[in-house]
Amino acid sequence: MARRLPGTLPAKTRTVRRAVFVPPAIDGAASSTVKLSVNVSEEVGLRLRHVAFEQRLSESSIVEVALAMLFRRNDAATLGALLRQHGATLRRKRKRS
Repeated sequence: MARRLPGTLPAKTRTVRRAVFVPPAIDGAASSTVKLSVNVSEEVGLRLRHVAFEQRLSESSIVEVALAMLFRRNDAATLGALLRQHGATLRRKRKRS
C-alpha cells in the first residue's frame, strides 16, 4: 500500500466516464503507469526535448517528476489558483458538426 504524505487525507474515489478513479498516493515509486497524452506549447515542448537530450533523461520521466513535485508542494485549491494565474484552462475536444 502506498504511503500518504503527512497531513493529507486518504485518496477520495470519484467517478470518471463510468469508471472508478482513485488518485494514487505520491510516493516516488509508481507500482503501475497510466498512459497520458497532452498538448503543450512549442516553447515548452522544445525546452523539454532540450533538457531531456542534454541531461540524458526521458521526456516522460521529466514530466512525471515535475508534476509529482508540483502536486507535493500544493493542495488542490492552491494549485488550481496558481495554474489559472498562469493561463491554465479547461480544454475539451470540439465536436465536429
